[in-house]
Amino acid sequence: MKKKEKIVVGLLALCLMGISLTGCGQESKDEEEGILLSEQKVRIEVGDEVEVEIENFDDLKRVDVEVEDDDIAEIVFDDEDGIITIEGISPGKTTVTVSAKNEDDVSFKVTVEESEDARSDADVPDDSRSDADDSPSTETPAPSADQEAEEVAGDYVSSYNLDSDFWIDLMGGDTELADFFVKGNFTLDFIMSLDSDGTALLHMDTEKFASDFVNFLDDNYIEFTCMLVERDWDDLTQEEKEILESRKDGIISDLEEAMMEDMEVSSDLGTGTWEYADGNLYLTFNGNEKSVPLNSGSFVIDVPNGDTFGLGDDSIVFTKVN
Repeated sequence: MKKKEKIVVGLLALCLMGISLTGCGQESKDEEEGILLSEQKVRIEVGDEVEVEIENFDDLKRVDVEVEDDDIAEIVFDDEDGIITIEGISPGKTTVTVSAKNEDDVSFKVTVEESEDARSDADVPDDSRSDADDSPSTETPAPSADQEAEEVAGDYVSSYNLDSDFWIDLMGGDTELADFFVKGNFTLDFIMSLDSDGTALLHMDTEKFASDFVNFLDDNYIEFTCMLVERDWDDLTQEEKEILESRKDGIISDLEEAMMEDMEVSSDLGTGTWEYADGNLYLTFNGNEKSVPLNSGSFVIDVPNGDTFGLGDDSIVFTKVN
């Protein structure tokens, strides 16, 4: 619970700082601050390329560009036009940093995904069987222990709907903010990944939650910001409305980046081992073994003292999804 409080409340604080109306009218629109990039984040497939432009390149001196992990993405920097060409090398996430003399460094995230062709090839069934394989069998051999374990391996998900009580508790009793977030119909998925090598990983699907959260605030930006500044939209001056609207893209982008980084750290909840025998799943975490029946692709874990991250249940039902 404390992890989620830190994440969500911290993000609300970020929004508050970003949309403060105090002194906004004193900013000069002609002033350019720092290094300006055409993209704040990049998502590409392996083998694809994308260009990011340093928009105020002509105003900068001694510009340098570096990629954190060139096994994931490679860059080519055109130091005449200020164009950074990024090529996806292998699936993963890395960071590109742009620096210039007398300016603060600027970084942006690069996410490289498998190509669509590679994903399609992985889904193609193996049709390389001989004709003899198609002959009817008179016997059905019992699956071996290894075959049973292979069938059990996969991801098991338990989804929780974050209801009004959850948000009221998280927002410190602020029912207005709680009611606002209830409209988002957010769910938090806990995933038990049982790998074929016997490793069990319990984690939260924080990427999906973060994406849903940011998209919801993007769609309801005006209502959200008015609640935070405690003003009605109709009571704002035209200048204040323009200020809030002009800052939307920057606030949402900063929010998404901060949320992805914070939640990536907090997503892993524990690593253990698993075995399967005689219809039972044997899970071991922190030296403690728990045996649970596996029925129709589902199993239930009882949680001591109702400690399910403040979500209210004293047991978690996991159902296989792949």
